[in-house]
Amino acid sequence: WHRASWELNWSPGVTFNAATGLVPKDELAADYNGFVTKLGCHEMFKMKQLGINYRVPPPGGKVDGSGILTANSELPCTAIVYSTDAGNTWSEYSEPVGVGADKVVSLKSVTSDGALMSRVVVIN
Repeated sequence: WHRASWELNWSPGVTFNAATGLVPKDELAADYNGFVTKLGCHEMFKMKQLGINYRVPPPGGKVDGSGILTANSELPCTAIVYSTDAGNTWSEYSEPVGVGADKVVSLKSVTSDGALMSRVVVIN
């Protein structure tokens, strides 16, 4: 198990939450990013090689007022694809892209080998 340099010993009566400021948020975020990168880019690939099917988390996304789609994924090394025609065709998402302000957009995450996909998320 990994004990982070920012991790504090347990103390009775001390509350650890966002308001107390006892944990440096930047170091916590860096540790979490390292964890999900290792999980998404290495460990899930190993699980697939062992024949273990796992859940691929769906991406998050939004279309702003000017019709620009922005999307993100919980796990690094999973691709995001989007569709503006109810899933008939899919395009790979790599950066914010114009889709039109009145479009319904479908998003899903796909593993790097294309074998597993998340559920489809629809953005109105």
